[in-house]
Amino acid sequence: MEIAIIVVIVLVAVWVAALLTRRPAPAPQQPIVYTTTGGAKVTAYPPARPRDRWRWECDGCRTSVVATTAGEDLRPDANRHAETCRALPPQPE
Repeated sequence: MEIAIIVVIVLVAVWVAALLTRRPAPAPQQPIVYTTTGGAKVTAYPPARPRDRWRWECDGCRTSVVATTAGEDLRPDANRHAETCRALPPQPE
């Protein structure tokens, strides 16, 4: 009987230790939106998974760029495009 109580105590201690050391999942990053000189939007999308790549799209001139490597951050490139692009936002038909 004493051995069963010791086994239960050890199992509970291991379970509690596992709960206390668990890391929370990282929060998903939100897309970053830059506005062009003409008023269109350039949206930079972060990678959804570690092996995915950054990408950005301009809804005014329809330019789209994907990073060449998984670690490359395209936010500066998207911001530069937004500063120089004079495209107007898409007009409703």
